Amino acid sequence: MSQPPMQATSQAKGVWPIETTRYDRSAELTALEQEALNHLLAEWGDKQRYTVPKALAHQLLRLLQPLDDIQDALGVQRRSCSSVWSAVCRRMQEHKTAYWAWSEHEWSALLTSLFLRYPRGYANAKANRQPRYQLLAIAYCLGPQTDFLLPFFKEISPLAFAHLLFGEELLDTAITRIAEVLLTWGYQAQTQGAQVLLRTTLVEVFLANHSAHLEHVTLALLNSLQEKLTPQSKRAVLERISKALAQLGIIEAPLRSSQEGRTLLPEQRNSAGVDPEWVQWCLQWYCFSDLTPKIKWKYVGKLFQTGRWLKQQHPEITSPGQWTAKLAAEYVAAVEQMRVGDFGIPKYCAKLRDMEGTPLRASTKDQQLAVMRAFFRDMQEAPHDVPRRFDPVRAFGTPRTIRNQLGPNPRDLDPLLWAKLVHAALNLTEADLPQTKHGALHYPLALVRAVAVVWVYSGLRSDEILRLRLGCIRWQREDITVPETGEVLPKEATCFLTVPTNKTTATFQKPVNPVVGDRINEWEQVRASGQPARGDRKTGSKTEYLFAHRGRSLGKEYLNKTLIPLLCQRAGIPRADERGAITSHRARATLATLLYNAPEGLSLFELMQWLGHKDPGSTQHYARVKATRLAAAYSKAERNSRLVEALVDTKADVTGKVNIYYVLGEHGLCGNPDWASCLYRMACIKCPFFVPKDQARLIEASRTVKRFMEVVELTEEELAAVQDDYHKLEAAVERTQQVATPTVLRRRAKGATGRGIPLTVLNTPAGSGIEQHLA
Repeated sequence: MSQPPMQATSQAKGVWPIETTRYDRSAELTALEQEALNHLLAEWGDKQRYTVPKALAHQLLRLLQPLDDIQDALGVQRRSCSSVWSAVCRRMQEHKTAYWAWSEHEWSALLTSLFLRYPRGYANAKANRQPRYQLLAIAYCLGPQTDFLLPFFKEISPLAFAHLLFGEELLDTAITRIAEVLLTWGYQAQTQGAQVLLRTTLVEVFLANHSAHLEHVTLALLNSLQEKLTPQSKRAVLERISKALAQLGIIEAPLRSSQEGRTLLPEQRNSAGVDPEWVQWCLQWYCFSDLTPKIKWKYVGKLFQTGRWLKQQHPEITSPGQWTAKLAAEYVAAVEQMRVGDFGIPKYCAKLRDMEGTPLRASTKDQQLAVMRAFFRDMQEAPHDVPRRFDPVRAFGTPRTIRNQLGPNPRDLDPLLWAKLVHAALNLTEADLPQTKHGALHYPLALVRAVAVVWVYSGLRSDEILRLRLGCIRWQREDITVPETGEVLPKEATCFLTVPTNKTTATFQKPVNPVVGDRINEWEQVRASGQPARGDRKTGSKTEYLFAHRGRSLGKEYLNKTLIPLLCQRAGIPRADERGAITSHRARATLATLLYNAPEGLSLFELMQWLGHKDPGSTQHYARVKATRLAAAYSKAERNSRLVEALVDTKADVTGKVNIYYVLGEHGLCGNPDWASCLYRMACIKCPFFVPKDQARLIEASRTVKRFMEVVELTEEELAAVQDDYHKLEAAVERTQQVATPTVLRRRAKGATGRGIPLTVLNTPAGSGIEQHLA
């Protein structure tokens, strides 16, 4: 059969199939072609070897020429593919159409029949001599350019088929380029099994793309393959290949990792038992709310729970515009009586087990009402514009009975358990780390040690730990003197950790233990360079994450599901205590409590800055005042302080001055408003401010006098005197004999002990309503 000259071979170009546009691709067979096809098949019969007579070859040139060209491109002798030609010709005779018109189903049926006739390994091990490879190549070139051949790649070796189409040299070059990029990210020289998996996955990409050039791969192609490749291990390798292609600049971005978490869509929430109109309002709120997707996803679940309550109690209410203040009050009362599992979906209730039917916690009730406040507050604004029939903040306010049950409850760990965890974090070895089935570590020891030390010393949220940037440690390189205290901070005794933007503050620096800086520096020295920067999920900016290995950062659940259980096992402690499971956030509460209760610990405001809070009220939920510290402070205060009764005449005199008198037991009163800090308060009888007992009774009987209690700190001598120590009292009086009688108000000298907390002297115009102010 004469053949037109072919263009450059497919292997040289690295692109397959052959150029089909130069053929006559008419779908219908002519009468002459049908007659010639019948004569050809009749002559072949059941022969093992087939030849095409010249007369019939000329009549069937349009149909046999593409087959002949594919055979030449594969380097296959004609006699080796005669059975394949026979199968194709017989199928054309049956359908009375050319193979150009065959559908995916018709091609698949032909391939299935031939695969059954010629099992794996038939005739010869060489792929170009096996009928199944030859027919698969014909279907690959002449059949629909879709992925209908993917199931048949399980019956053959995709690598051998790709070698047959593209050639070994071109494939090896492409695979080497990918492997070189992966090696720079921390991948070690791969085992034979890992190499085969990488080559097989990349070959399937080339086969799907009909090209063995990396530059021809597109992100759309990879996305389509990610959903179809099996097993799961191939999908992980495909993600790895996409990152390498993005690093090479071939595609604009890598595939989204399957471990980055699924996209939370409100439509995926189970809305069973909720009126469709209420569902639509909830979805509309979701689209316009500026809350984070995770928070909105939870809020939609709560709103659907409210929708089920409406469906049962008020089925006529289907939109936010129908709510009234009365209905809101009824809902608040219902929330107070709710129990676990009420208005939930069956799938959720099945997981509750023994908890179903128990009263909801106060925090859960408060959250349910907070969701309603946020929902209706947004509904009354643009673009929803629901009529303002009530104030959501007041209508859905948390009742006092619930608020009284709420308050700071830091979930700090017992100091002994925490000490064991810190020791475990500082002494991790390779033997403690989980390994793959091939005996390799999932993550380098230096990385795990750095993450563990950051967790136990820095007090960061888990998201902040995972998003730390490369170069986040700054060392103090010289001695610094603190102006306020004169204390000298030696160089390299303190390091500062740059905390990334978080949910409460922008980027800031905080001092941490030097061991944190040491472990991070150890990891940075062995961390593979050249790993791709990724968009920060908070700011969107390109970020080189500190804790990144093999081109990907640690997973969101690494701390809670891998590292912390590992540390608990290493420390020999349970993974939960009386307050619940040991999670990443409990380290934050534990460190805050330890720093607050230290002998010279941080103040509440300093602790707020260290934790990255905007409000001291938030810090109170993390720092617990230890009972021992509270007892010591109380003992000291009780030992050195006394409550002294003070009388305040709320009726100001003509000058606008309010008179204050301190009760001196049965002896009388002191008219010195600064008595709490007076230098002569142990010699009151000789003082001109002393009010005798008779006059004091008249003052106490006045209706305008209000009684207050003031805390006054006493010196050791004064304390002994008031404890009825006669000799101490005489000594105190004797010391004041040489002191001149006071004529003006004089405070104690600066630095003297025993200063009290005097009441504020109010000088106001007469009749200004001071009585109401003091009351």
